[in-house]
Amino acid sequence: MNLDPNRLRAYGIPVSRVVEAVRGGNKESGGRLLEFGGTEYMVRGRGYARSIQDFENIPLSVTENGSQIRIKDVGQVVMGPDLRRGVADLDGNGDVVSGIVIMRDGANALDVISRVKARIKQIEPGFPAGVKLVPIYDRSELIHKTIGTVKETIIEVLITVVLIILVFLWHFPSAAIPIVTMPVAVLLAFIPSA
Repeated sequence: MNLDPNRLRAYGIPVSRVVEAVRGGNKESGGRLLEFGGTEYMVRGRGYARSIQDFENIPLSVTENGSQIRIKDVGQVVMGPDLRRGVADLDGNGDVVSGIVIMRDGANALDVISRVKARIKQIEPGFPAGVKLVPIYDRSELIHKTIGTVKETIIEVLITVVLIILVFLWHFPSAAIPIVTMPVAVLLAFIPSA
């Protein structure tokens, strides 16, 4: 609804009165979102007004000579856009569609990521012209770096322990024990407890 402030002033009607009249003349009530089975449902009570003309003819007040002042006398009723939900913006370049890949509990993250990337390569040729899929957060790089760090740390610790044993004990069989037991201990740490 586009209200004309000059007409409102001429009739002596505040904006709050227009809001009250629309509420009273329509009785449309808003609800909340109801989430059921992974789907959102908007709950709302439908009002009496079914068309733009119904809104235009909602009475606001009466003039001194007894004629009715209606919504269309103080403004223009127009169809507005639907409520936008879930709008996403990427780097300030405009609206985008976003999606999230959810992994099952206990699944191998690296395996899931590689399967998702393979599936994306399969469906990309079917995209309309100008549409592209841009990954925003890819955990695979973090996982590879973490595995690399663990490998480096194990090798550094093994070398340090073997050198200390050789320097102080001069016993090669004793130095071979950490080479076998330390990697096994690290692998056992990743086995989940039952």
